[in-house]
Amino acid sequence: MKVRNSTYPKDEEYVRKLFDQCHDQIFPVSGLMLQQKAEDFAKEIDSNIQFKAGNGWLENFKKMHNIVFRKLCGENASADESFYEEWLSELPSLLKDYKSDDVFNADKTGLFFQCLPNKTAAFKGEEYHGGKQSKFRVTVLLTSSYDRTIQKAKVLC
Repeated sequence: MKVRNSTYPKDEEYVRKLFDQCHDQIFPVSGLMLQQKAEDFAKEIDSNIQFKAGNGWLENFKKMHNIVFRKLCGENASADESFYEEWLSELPSLLKDYKSDDVFNADKTGLFFQCLPNKTAAFKGEEYHGGKQSKFRVTVLLTSSYDRTIQKAKVLC
């Protein structure tokens, strides 16, 4: 794919700066977000402009700036240590009026079942297509208490 020079260089410069800021702050950026911001900025500059940041614009922008989209995996970004320290110092004062068996942590998660694996072994050169994945799922609320008593998982519908 040939990379063309931009018809709207100020617009692309603005979007690039926005991308850099988000990237520096480890904030996820989607293609749709970049396209929308480009169109918004173009309208700010000139309300009569007929600029459309379509898929072709996005592909060209990505090539010009060496940007690729990747699947996000886990929560590997570093946490703000000062926030963590502050929270640990405030927590005892927040808990002082409660008994340890009245303090809980809870998190909900989706439990999928009857799902097939998304990879399989196949012979070289052989095309292999998977089927539809099961959408059966149950939402489960997992809890733990401060005093470490065991809590049963609750199924949410």
